[in-house]
Amino acid sequence: MKTKTTIKLAVAALAGFLFIAASSGDAKAAVISNCTPSLVSLDFHGAPSSGRLRIWCTADNTNYYTNPNSSCPAANIDQVKMWQTIANSAFLSGKRLNIGYISCGVDRSIDFLEMSN
Repeated sequence: MKTKTTIKLAVAALAGFLFIAASSGDAKAAVISNCTPSLVSLDFHGAPSSGRLRIWCTADNTNYYTNPNSSCPAANIDQVKMWQTIANSAFLSGKRLNIGYISCGVDRSIDFLEMSN
């Protein structure tokens, strides 16, 4: 009797897992073009050990982050360093950024970063 209950629970759990896996597609990146960064910062408050890069765009008055919360894809330390270099260069030179991002609830997690004229 106990074995049948265990098997039923295992089958139900597997079915639930397969349903969730099949229904959750990959997040698609949206893009903000012509972002003029008015703030570039890096902090470790509430962020993973790789830190959290923040870029404020005047084009849409929005913050873009690496590692904004646990439901967003995480960027490793090398990505954070490269993106910080690109963002600082754009900030200091007055160039614009194209930022690919993934929405994770209310946060926008940086997916890619490009500097343009």
